[in-house]
Amino acid sequence: MRLVVAALAAAFAVLAGATVGCAPADESDPSEPGEGESVAALSEAYTAWSALADSRGLRATPGRARVIGLRGQDTAGRLHDTRVARVFDDALVVLTADGRAVTLAASTHPWETSSPHSPDVDGDGAGDVGMLAPGRYLAVARPASRDIAGLPTWHVLTTGAVDGLPGARNTDHDAVYSDAERAASSRRGDKLTAILFHKGGEGAPAAIGCQVLDAAGVKKLAALVAGRDRFDYLLIDAATLGDGAVALPKLPPPG
Repeated sequence: MRLVVAALAAAFAVLAGATVGCAPADESDPSEPGEGESVAALSEAYTAWSALADSRGLRATPGRARVIGLRGQDTAGRLHDTRVARVFDDALVVLTADGRAVTLAASTHPWETSSPHSPDVDGDGAGDVGMLAPGRYLAVARPASRDIAGLPTWHVLTTGAVDGLPGARNTDHDAVYSDAERAASSRRGDKLTAILFHKGGEGAPAAIGCQVLDAAGVKKLAALVAGRDRFDYLLIDAATLGDGAVALPKLPPPG
């Protein structure tokens, strides 16, 4: 693993001068490199992140995008503790089917500490919100009739396209998923269902385990995986990237 991290760190260093973030949705087409960005730089970014995905078992499927979720790392490469909060403080790296890499801001953690829509696994009368476990998944587009806030959504399933995903439940309803809560969920065999990619915030349901982006981010994600009904998803705890030494590459903006 340390060899993989070292190789990634070397590749990331080439990208130190590139810009992080995304252009406003109405300014550019995320399918094209931005002005002044070289194809070589884009290729370096794709190669680095593809190597990481491959090392975690998420190999490319021809014609299909891969998305890497970095829990606990923002789009500027800063590491932080994962807490329940209404904020897009994580990052997605989208590896397109045609060999590009793009960074989007997202939240891979819940925004609520309890919910009546979550099961009460410990019988205290409050719904215990689940947080999706790191791992490999398949995200399948839902029909337009099931859009949220007028924007596309994707249903997160196992790699075998089955609902019922591993995760931990927040039984004490604080802002942290403790090791004890994770262990208890594992013993119970807790499964999370109806986990989606969708818009978070105003006009959308509470984020209780779903992977959420702002409206512009959802539009960009849809454009980057356009024409396909599904994409492969790898969720990583950023702390596992190597003692916090490997930062998110400074990817070029989509436009």
